[in-house]
Amino acid sequence: MKEIVILSTQRAGALDGGKGAFIEVETNEGPCQIRFTAEDAEHLVAALHDARRQLQAERWETAVDPVEQTVILRTDFSDGSREQTRIPRTQIGSVRSVAAVAPPYWAGMKLLAIVSLLVCLRTAFASDDAVVVTAVRDPVKKSYKKMIDGAALFEERRHLAPEAALRFKLIPRQADTRMEGVELEVAADSIAIPLKVAPDQTFTIERNRTALKENAQVMPNRKAGTITWRADVRTPGLPPNVRRLGDLRLECEVGMKAGLISNYPAGFWGWLDGLIAQNESYCHRAAPRYLFFAERPIWSVTLVDGERREVLPVDMLYGGASRDPDWQKDRHCDCSALFDRAYFVPLGDISWPDDTRVEIEYMS
Repeated sequence: MKEIVILSTQRAGALDGGKGAFIEVETNEGPCQIRFTAEDAEHLVAALHDARRQLQAERWETAVDPVEQTVILRTDFSDGSREQTRIPRTQIGSVRSVAAVAPPYWAGMKLLAIVSLLVCLRTAFASDDAVVVTAVRDPVKKSYKKMIDGAALFEERRHLAPEAALRFKLIPRQADTRMEGVELEVAADSIAIPLKVAPDQTFTIERNRTALKENAQVMPNRKAGTITWRADVRTPGLPPNVRRLGDLRLECEVGMKAGLISNYPAGFWGWLDGLIAQNESYCHRAAPRYLFFAERPIWSVTLVDGERREVLPVDMLYGGASRDPDWQKDRHCDCSALFDRAYFVPLGDISWPDDTRVEIEYMS
C-alpha cells in the first residue's frame, strides 16, 4: 500500500448534482482532489477523531499573517515534536467548530481542517459514488486581488518614483527553470484573461470586476517552486547598471502588499517577528532583508548621492550568504538560482534620498 501524506488543504465543495463532495489537498506526492461519498466520509471522520485522541498537545500557539490572509497554528507535542500549519481565511469558519481539540501527531494541525470540512459537507454526499483521487494542476500562482492592491499602493506612493511605471516580473527560482515561452493568465471560475509577457519577463495587470469577485489567481504555465515574482519599478533614462533608490523602495512596498515575496529567511525572521513584518511597512526598516536581483552576476553595489559614496558590505550581496553559511538549506529563499545577482539595500535609511543612485558593478 502506498502511503500519501496530506500537507495542506486548498479548498472544498460539493460535486455537481449533490452526489458527493471534494477536497483539494497538497500531498507528499503532489496536489490531489479527493472525492467522497457519505459512507466514505463517515469512516474517515471516525478514524480521524479516534486518532486525534491518541496523542495530546502540550502547548498551542496561534498568530495571524495579514499578508497571506491565513491563521498560523503551531503545536508542541509531548514527545518533543512540533507541527505548524497555515489555514486560509476562507476555511476558518470550518475549522472553528473543532479548534479546541488537539490533532494527532502524525498529521498535525492539517487534519483539523479536513475533519471540519468533511463534517460540514456531509449533507452534500450521496452513498452511490466511489472514492476518486485525481491530480490537479500545480502551477505557480498569486492572488489577483493582492496584485491589484499592490498596483493601487503604487499609485498612492508614486511620489517615491514619480516618473516610473509599474510592471511585475517573473524570475527563475530554480537553475533549470526555462523562462522562454512563459504564458500567463488571470484564472477564475468563469473567465480566463491572458496576460502578455514581454521578452524581459515583465507584465502589467488591469483591474477586472469579475476576476476580483471570483477570487482569481494569476498563473503562469510553470510549476510551483520554479518561479518567483517581483514588482518592477524603473525610472526611465538611467544607465543599465544603475537603479534608483526610490524605485527600489516602491518595488519593496508593492511587492509586500501584493504578496509576491517568498524569500523568508530561516526561522521566519524569528517566530513573532516574521508574522508582523510581512507587509509594506517592513520596507521602512533601515536594512530589511528584501532581495533585489541584478541582470547579471554582481561584483559590488555602491550608493551614490552627490559627493557621498558608500560601497555596500559583502553581507548585503549574494542574498546574505556570507553571514548565513546554511543559506542553501533555506527552502523558503527564492534566491538559490540567482544568488550571485541578489542584493539588499538600506531601504529605510532616510539619510539616503529617493534620488540616490544604486550603481551595480558586474563581474567581468
